[in-house]
Amino acid sequence: MKILIIEGSLSPPVFIRSLMEGLLAHGVAVGLLGNYTPNGFNSSSPLFTRLITRYSKFNTLRLLLSCFVLCLVHNKAWRVAAGYVQNVDGMRLRLKHWRTHALILVYEPDVIHFQWAAHIEFYEPLIRAKHIKTVLSLRGRHINVTPHVVPSLKQLYADLFPQISGFHAVSKAMATAAIQHGAPAGRIRVIHSFVPSDFIKAYRNEPFGGINGSLKIVSVGRFHWQKGYTDAVLAMRKLKDKNIKFSYTIVSSGKIPTEILYLLKQLDLAAEVEIIPGVPHAEMPTLMTKFSILLLPSLEEGIANVVLEAMAVGLPVLSTRCGGMAEVIEHGVNGWLVPVRNPEAIATELEYFSQQSIETITLTREKAHQTIVNNYVQEKSIPRFVDLYSSLNKGSWGV
Repeated sequence: MKILIIEGSLSPPVFIRSLMEGLLAHGVAVGLLGNYTPNGFNSSSPLFTRLITRYSKFNTLRLLLSCFVLCLVHNKAWRVAAGYVQNVDGMRLRLKHWRTHALILVYEPDVIHFQWAAHIEFYEPLIRAKHIKTVLSLRGRHINVTPHVVPSLKQLYADLFPQISGFHAVSKAMATAAIQHGAPAGRIRVIHSFVPSDFIKAYRNEPFGGINGSLKIVSVGRFHWQKGYTDAVLAMRKLKDKNIKFSYTIVSSGKIPTEILYLLKQLDLAAEVEIIPGVPHAEMPTLMTKFSILLLPSLEEGIANVVLEAMAVGLPVLSTRCGGMAEVIEHGVNGWLVPVRNPEAIATELEYFSQQSIETITLTREKAHQTIVNNYVQEKSIPRFVDLYSSLNKGSWGV
């Protein structure tokens, strides 16, 4: 069985890399389609193939030469792909679409797995082709945010979702949202993201950074309004007003929003709040051990991978009830939940956490770790992906 992963880049996020590695380990042939990037994902497995859609310096001449070679070597695929892109405006854009679709047809995958819903317009001809089996992953803002602010995308979902053979949802919440956009309920399978083994192995049955003393709070993730950092900063001011000793660290790469910088100055939080650059994923388990609790203040998520990783390591978690987070965290049992957009609730729960005994926190950490081991590991998720692909390949369900 050959599965083509379409992510857009040859340097996909960790969770997509983990999916490909897991499939290869199960003897599934995997192709990765995307733009060339230095140090992109690669594998020594003979089952792995990279399909490069665009190089860093892919000028018109190189594009024409590449198309010419494809036409000579794979004439049939080239002719079929030409039919797919005949309505694309502009010669250069049509050639790019033509070449990409020809590459896909030459690879002859049994199933094409699209990773991001907002990118499916480019591959509309493949989705509408009845003989090609397709899977779409349902993740986060592409499902529960973007279609509500981009009307054209919402209409595209309504048109194309019924044509897609099967769906992978990271949570029940994502599945429900996709159904509202036209995805047939019977084609959706909820398959949990899984945590890399390094995080599970890093678990220690002992408290992390200061609990008795200064509360060490951390958030991890890019700066985006959806991540709720404004609410988090407002909550820190409330903690300061209560004379609770704490530090708050935001681990995030990229430009710091002016709004956050101004808010920190306005609320006099320069001494309590620190923003540090992101670290390599392999270093994250060690970084997490330096803190008392992970705060996820997001407005929307599918299921936040950083929360799963923190629970695996043994770092307690306080999260908003966004997306599918309540499917992972049982309030007061393996973590804590607060309403979305509620700085007062965040501050109150953090204060409550700071007052808990070591024994209570240790028990919560143990239950959180066990939640991950029981439900969010590769050994459980990869066979479900394989079963999803196989069921489509056999024609047992789908378009």
